[in-house]
Amino acid sequence: MPELETRPVSLSLPVVVADPLETNRALLTLWIQAAAEELGIRCDIQAFAGLPASYESAAYGGTAVIGEVGVTGVAGGIGRPGGPCGWGGVIMLSPLLAASWNPGAGMPDHVLWVHGEIPPEIAAGIAGDVSNRLSGARSIPWPVKQGGMRRILAEAAILYGAAGAAGPDAPFGQPVPLLLQSLVPRLVESVRELWVQCGQYLDTADHAEAIRAAHSLKGAALSFGQRLLAECAGCLMDALEKGNAQETERCRSLMDRVVQMSAEIGGEG
Repeated sequence: MPELETRPVSLSLPVVVADPLETNRALLTLWIQAAAEELGIRCDIQAFAGLPASYESAAYGGTAVIGEVGVTGVAGGIGRPGGPCGWGGVIMLSPLLAASWNPGAGMPDHVLWVHGEIPPEIAAGIAGDVSNRLSGARSIPWPVKQGGMRRILAEAAILYGAAGAAGPDAPFGQPVPLLLQSLVPRLVESVRELWVQCGQYLDTADHAEAIRAAHSLKGAALSFGQRLLAECAGCLMDALEKGNAQETERCRSLMDRVVQMSAEIGGEG
């Protein structure tokens, strides 16, 4: 395969799917696989009928490793402790299991999603909890659309280091195609300039211009294979178009994280 066509995957992002219905677990696994492939990341998926009381207790069976090679069954426990991602990742719960969710039950750092409507009994108790880096339980409609799943994985990959390390050929955590690597300095400069402009428009509540700047940034990112950066820019655009202030701030924080990655390779922040 030509070197330009290769798509190296990054570090693995742990994802837990908990749903009592086997068909739902199978569907979620397929949707996660497709979204991970689009983003160019790997996901280690563990699917359960119930919710484990603690990730530190006994082995939980097989692990499905999702990447360019497809799905491979790996015998063993829930996953690997430590490493660049630690225990960080995504937990996707069914509404019924969400009602029994206990963030203090030995669970790892995570981004928590409920695939369906969040039960009222947990909405008030969990939504504002930031313990264990909990970002707050959020719901996503069922069936989960691929764009929605892609954004869940992109956020978690950025928050927990599964995007990979920045380097001369990967300024925002993902490799730039070989034939474009000589243009990486220009990409970094353009992204930084566009992000500064976007931030200024956000500060002055000029949402139309902020959307234009984010759109230009997304295009530059896609041209160089920086799919996580492009996904975050797209999320910001959607939040601005919908007038969702809370989502706008969350997306802005994620963008800050990704853009700042390029400073780790010797550029100015």
